[in-house]
Amino acid sequence: MSAPVLRPYQLAALEQLRAQLAAGRRRVVLVLPCGGGKTIIFSEVIRRSVELGRRSIVVVHRKELVDQTLAKLRAAGVFAGVVMAGFRATPDRPVQVCSLQTLARRMDRLPPADLVIYDEVHHCMSNTARAVLDAYPDATVIGATATPWRSDKLGLAEVFEGEVVAATPRQLMALGALVPYEPFSYDCPDLHGVSTVAGDFNQRELGLACNTAVLVGNVVSEYQAHASGRPAIVFPVNVAHSKALTDQFQEAGYRAEHLDFSTPRADRDRMLAGFRDGSVQILSSVGVLTEGFDAPGAEVCILARPTKSLSLYIQMVGRVLRPAPGKSKALIHDHAGNVLRHGFPDDDRDYSLTATPARTRELLTCSDCGFIAAAWLPDGTCPSCGSLQRAPLALPTPSVPQERKDKELVAGTRLDREGIERLRAAAAERGRELTRAEAEKVFLATPAEKAAEYLRLCAVQQLKGFKPGFVGHQFRAVFGTWPRFKPTDLAGIRPAARPFLPLPARSH
Repeated sequence: MSAPVLRPYQLAALEQLRAQLAAGRRRVVLVLPCGGGKTIIFSEVIRRSVELGRRSIVVVHRKELVDQTLAKLRAAGVFAGVVMAGFRATPDRPVQVCSLQTLARRMDRLPPADLVIYDEVHHCMSNTARAVLDAYPDATVIGATATPWRSDKLGLAEVFEGEVVAATPRQLMALGALVPYEPFSYDCPDLHGVSTVAGDFNQRELGLACNTAVLVGNVVSEYQAHASGRPAIVFPVNVAHSKALTDQFQEAGYRAEHLDFSTPRADRDRMLAGFRDGSVQILSSVGVLTEGFDAPGAEVCILARPTKSLSLYIQMVGRVLRPAPGKSKALIHDHAGNVLRHGFPDDDRDYSLTATPARTRELLTCSDCGFIAAAWLPDGTCPSCGSLQRAPLALPTPSVPQERKDKELVAGTRLDREGIERLRAAAAERGRELTRAEAEKVFLATPAEKAAEYLRLCAVQQLKGFKPGFVGHQFRAVFGTWPRFKPTDLAGIRPAARPFLPLPARSH
């Protein structure tokens, strides 16, 4: 069987890998976006290695990656064995596709290898992965990933010596190797009461914040209004959230399925096959489809889970960027604030071995002066201009997510790419002009929200020693009217934790 024809950027990546190895680097990372053909490139590396009489293993994390790697290797003329529970062993074959978990359980009988390919190598910093790699001290190791960033504050430079960036998302879109996309941001959950664990949101608290009637209903209604019938992948917080979303989609008349790690293999295979042939319109997945799932026909990515992980965000969005016949663009429905948090999937980013969350993390932008900070001062003020950006710690905090379960379904605010860009450009001059979303927010503001903003302004005035007219003018600049509150209007109202709208940037 002849080897597949590689694209120019894939051939260039092979030459760069060869140059890295020729320079004496034994461990190299190949960086290429989801859909760019990482598996095709390393399958060609393996094919050439087999021709030289060498043995190779491919290390993967889940069954779907085993199946897809086997298919890509066969297309390159390489017939591999499998080291994973449930597969018949064929140890005589010079190439083995291996489950990391299975290798970790068989450290005393690992398959021999001159070449180790580690797919989704951003996972390699775990103790299990390090132990497996350390068991091959004389082998050449090539790691492959679309997202070399980690959430544990460790870069890949601890394990690897060089990197090859084959292409960026923007370059692949220009080449037509990935489709363009339209991102939309919607109302997202209040995450003030959600703590951080291991670099991401606490999953239990996140589930309570996200699984509400408002958010579930908004996910379904926005799909129904703007993407009805288009193949969609939904990324929820947890199993309960996923099942609630699936039920809502089914009640709306869509062929939707839920799957997670506990879904029996036969049911999982049926669902994935149904999604590919169109008999399943919507797949809601918990921890299964974030990496390695290849379904080019998927057109809509519905982000229903917030994440602080840039890698996870890019992996989720990458599921819908592959080209397919009749597919002109992808849609990103972000109900979790991820686009505002991390930026667009084709933004320029640092792909080096030393890239860590400290260089890609979400930073805070002062809504008053535009200063970018890692954190506000303890009193909630900006380190640069001193303006109040959140309520001081002594002030009452918003209610915790558990108290929001019984909200009724309301219409969400839909921001297009232009609106997202305008909100992200918090440091740019805005004057008094409001975005459409901001104008809608003002129009829909409740008396309680206005009262809370009024009390926040009063706190700012007292804290900063501003003149009494400050409160009225600031309030009128937002709502268009002077504040006229009776004491009974303010009873039981807490000061807002942050400005109702971003304040206009000051000129310097």
